[in-house]
Amino acid sequence: MRELYLMRHGQAGVRGSYEDDRLRPLTEEGRKRSLLAGRALKRLEIKPRLIFTSPLVRTHQTAEIVANELGLSQQLKTLDSLAIGSDPGDLLRDLIEAFEEGGPILAVGHEPDLGLFISSLISADGSARMRVKKGALIHLRLLQSGEATLRALIPPRILDQLGAD
Repeated sequence: MRELYLMRHGQAGVRGSYEDDRLRPLTEEGRKRSLLAGRALKRLEIKPRLIFTSPLVRTHQTAEIVANELGLSQQLKTLDSLAIGSDPGDLLRDLIEAFEEGGPILAVGHEPDLGLFISSLISADGSARMRVKKGALIHLRLLQSGEATLRALIPPRILDQLGAD
């Protein structure tokens, strides 16, 4: 089975407050909630073989915090097809290639790209529209057909509760 977990980055600094938006970091709240998300994944016994992140600072910080909490910092890799505005088909090809060596995989990305990617996989005609909140976790099972089944959508407030001591 190709188990894919998708997560949107945590809360980041104010849009427009950085000359280059790619450099916008997580806020303190974003860091705290990313840590709780990592603890929640640990509690749920979700241990990805690889953790992919977009090249943007806020996603990399989110993925790094989660990876450290899971003891998987060596499995963290940047994937350009997770960057804002990337083609969902490119992301799917990259993930399928990564699954050739096994799974599960966690990918940390952005909106609206994650929502469009998920929608393209779970709806035959692409008409489904999904929005992913900051810090939310989505579990998909990728099928051989290139489609996916939605296994779970865990909102950030639930991850906060699961990750709390």
